[in-house]
Amino acid sequence: MLLSDHKQILRNMLSLQFLFALVLTFGLSARMSTAALTCPDGTTEKAGICIPVNNNSTDSILGSDSLVGLIKNVLNILLYIAGAISVLFVVIGGYQYLSSGGNEEAAEKGRKTVTNAIIGIVVVVLAFTIINVVVGTLAK
Repeated sequence: MLLSDHKQILRNMLSLQFLFALVLTFGLSARMSTAALTCPDGTTEKAGICIPVNNNSTDSILGSDSLVGLIKNVLNILLYIAGAISVLFVVIGGYQYLSSGGNEEAAEKGRKTVTNAIIGIVVVVLAFTIINVVVGTLAK
């Protein structure tokens, strides 16, 4: 067989695969659009998908209906961000330590970065725990 024959066979195979993909895609989408959607309890149908119903939701900012709840939500968001930054610094410090190449100053800098980042993670976890305990106590 010549090279041009192989190219023609390859083109035919790709055309058939493309045609099969189109038929499969449109056939499934047509089947899915005509099927009746039945959502389980605790969900509602919107735009063809089942979405959980939140029975205790409020329409106020950050899903809180009191000042204490709002403060708790804002502080929790800030603590999540601080925790993510601390984890990032653990990675940065680890990279600094591993790439020090025998340089004691660079290795010490990496060790200090990892140590401080771990201290930061501990502080964030403790702050998160304290905030949730205090707010839980105030909410009662």
